[in-house]
Amino acid sequence: MEKTNTANLAPQEAKVKNWIIGISIAIPLAVAVLLFMPTKITSLGGWVYFLPHLNAIINSAASVALILGTTVFTGYRQYQKRQAQIAYEQTLAAFELVSEQMQKANKSIAYLETYEQTKNKLFK
Repeated sequence: MEKTNTANLAPQEAKVKNWIIGISIAIPLAVAVLLFMPTKITSLGGWVYFLPHLNAIINSAASVALILGTTVFTGYRQYQKRQAQIAYEQTLAAFELVSEQMQKANKSIAYLETYEQTKNKLFK
């Protein structure tokens, strides 16, 4: 796996990358602080007690969405492969039919050439 060097990124991309890194560190820390505090925060109201449950619901929904997305994507790719295989087989069958007709035409041409040569010998 190749390391991404922030010097190679455009300044705006580097700024966005730094924001993503900062948020991905800050959110788990905030959740850990809220979960493992020895005393609960009461000055913010009763809704603070619901935050761990909300986090669990969001994580579960994200997991289900990832599993469904992966399953659907994999199924769609298999469907596309099968459709391509069917198209290949139909094309191959069409080429076989064309080949058979060409072989019949070549035999007919050979027969006509023999007929033409015989006619020319007789009526010469």
